[in-house]
Amino acid sequence: MSNLINEAKRMQHLAGIITESQLNEELKAEDIKIGGFYVAQMPTSNDGQERIDVKVRVLAQDKNDAESFTVEALEDKDYVNPVSKQQNRYKKGDHYNTQAKFLKPDVRESLDIEEVVNEALKAVRK
Repeated sequence: MSNLINEAKRMQHLAGIITESQLNEELKAEDIKIGGFYVAQMPTSNDGQERIDVKVRVLAQDKNDAESFTVEALEDKDYVNPVSKQQNRYKKGDHYNTQAKFLKPDVRESLDIEEVVNEALKAVRK
C-alpha cells in the first residue's frame, strides 16, 4: 500500500499539486514492506557521505534496530570509493544492511497502474 501512496504522491507532484519537498519525504520504517522493491542509497565512501542508487528487495528488518533492514541487490552496480580510489561493486544477489532513511520506493518493480491512478484521482478530488 505504501508504494501506491508514494506513486500517487509522484503523480500529484507531476500535476503540480504537491511540492518537491513533499514528494521527497523520507520513508518511515513502518512504511517499508518486507519483500518490497526499493531503491537504496548505498554508501560509496567510508564515511557514508557519498552514495549511489541500487535497486534492492527488502529481506528482513533488524531485530535490534527497527530502522535497519537487510536488502538484496537486484543489480550489479560499480562505483569508485572517492577516498581510496578503489573500484568496488554492489553485486546482484548479495545481501547488505541499510537504514530506512536510505530507502526510496521503486515503483517500476511493483506498480499496479490501475490502483495508482485510482489513488491519485481520490487525492485530486479532495
